[in-house]
Amino acid sequence: MMGYNSAFSNVGGIITMLLAGWLATFGWRVPFNVYFLGLFIFVMIFFFLPKEVQKPLQHAPKEKIPLATYGYALAMGGIMIAYYSIATNIALYLEQNSLGGATLAGTVVSFTTVGGMITSLLLVQIELTFKRFVIPVMLSGMGIAFLLLTFTHSVPIVMLSVCMVGFGQGSLFPIITLKALDSVSFHQGDRAVALTSSFTFLGQFLSPLVLDGLGKMANNTAIRFQYGILAACVLTVVFISTIFLLRSKKQLKVKR
Repeated sequence: MMGYNSAFSNVGGIITMLLAGWLATFGWRVPFNVYFLGLFIFVMIFFFLPKEVQKPLQHAPKEKIPLATYGYALAMGGIMIAYYSIATNIALYLEQNSLGGATLAGTVVSFTTVGGMITSLLLVQIELTFKRFVIPVMLSGMGIAFLLLTFTHSVPIVMLSVCMVGFGQGSLFPIITLKALDSVSFHQGDRAVALTSSFTFLGQFLSPLVLDGLGKMANNTAIRFQYGILAACVLTVVFISTIFLLRSKKQLKVKR
């Protein structure tokens, strides 16, 4: 269900990104009219979304949110900082490298949601294939994508790269959300989802601020440089997490 949820979110992203890219040809203010879709969504949620809250058992002691849940929430925020760099920077990236304008930028951004939709629909198969290493594998795809964006001058490779970023996002978000839910008791599920969602949007907010700040600190405002930083950071996390998983696997074998 989490996979389907993410897949349909990406379908909406494909439609709105393509629509926004087309509307941008009429002026930079026009694409913001896409947000009027929120009125329709508000009506759907208000009248049709079930309003049920999971409550703890009576007289049960209050439980604190485990540290692991905060870790998953931080991971969601970090992934969003990387993922949202496509939406905020790809138009400027294409312009800086003389690759295209606003219409192409809308098309390119939509490829992130295409990738996300595909992996979301295949989420169960992906988990069964990579098992414990599913998170490092998906992150490595994102890292390679940012590495390609750092060096390429080809529009098809740019589209392939942003699609690979979408591959990672489409699987990582539902997987991490499920892990956050597994780390808490049943009645704390809504708090775990709220926490991960809050850090997701915090990462979205911080993405341009963090990346632009790093560029200014290094005295390099090129978007290629920002993607190079993301590639280095993501691949470093992949390396560390893979070593950690391999060591924990060895320890488990020793105990057995």
